[in-house]
Amino acid sequence: MASRIIHIGFPKTGTTYLQKNVYPHLSGVKYYDYWTCDKLFYDMIFFDSLDYDYEKNKRTIAPYFNKEKVLFSFESLAGSPFIYKGANRSQIPVRLKDAGFNKVIITLRNQVDIIDSMYRQYIVQGGVMRFRDFLDLEEKWKLSVRPFYLGYLAYEKLIKLYHEAFGKENVLVLFQENLKRDHNAFIDKLLSFIGEVKFNQPAKTHTKNESLTNLSTNFLRICNHFIFAYSKISKRLVFRVFKVILDPYFFRLVSSKKSFLKNSSREYISEYYKESNSKLQSLMGSDFKLY
Repeated sequence: MASRIIHIGFPKTGTTYLQKNVYPHLSGVKYYDYWTCDKLFYDMIFFDSLDYDYEKNKRTIAPYFNKEKVLFSFESLAGSPFIYKGANRSQIPVRLKDAGFNKVIITLRNQVDIIDSMYRQYIVQGGVMRFRDFLDLEEKWKLSVRPFYLGYLAYEKLIKLYHEAFGKENVLVLFQENLKRDHNAFIDKLLSFIGEVKFNQPAKTHTKNESLTNLSTNFLRICNHFIFAYSKISKRLVFRVFKVILDPYFFRLVSSKKSFLKNSSREYISEYYKESNSKLQSLMGSDFKLY
């Protein structure tokens, strides 16, 4: 049986590292890059069930199943986290299965750490809210105006849907913490799941995607107000100026702090996901221990 494998994310769980440093260097599987996936999966992610055309999307994706083993990776398939707050993510497993995929890779990360990273991504994408409003622990904001919903990271709900759609044996859950802790063991587990592939270690890996300091992130957030006002200014260009010049040569010299989370916030978040992670542990069994 042909292997049609999809890596759905979550965002900020090492997906970019895998897309740049691992997947392109696998022999025995055809890997389709981010830009191909960006074109293929838009309808699947954003269209409501009333508008989603199953037959059209099967026809669109079918030509890419031109090898015995194919691999796609696109983190928004876990649900677009900000403006859409994960809308349609409960429909995506069924849509992927219907399109012909038969194996799924899901990458996770401790919620306390990932929330800080996702806030930085939100700012890079043009967000303007302060961190406390982004987190909104007091739930002051209506869901329609919140930039982020904590329930998006209740992992066990989504994993259970993929188990039901594909079968537990066809869903691989990996933790970003394990990629850092034991890179070789992480890669071996990935290769075993894909099956009959070889990883050709690149001579040089891409530079680590180091996040901006808190100070740079706050200045970028302020700049975003003006970027929205003058839409001809490229958000990506402004981010590159911060990333390459302002942060390493100016802001980092003043303050190198790189976490927006206070101890009280960490405790709240840990407690918020306690029940969800307990259910996740039941789903994962021994694989959950290191996480």
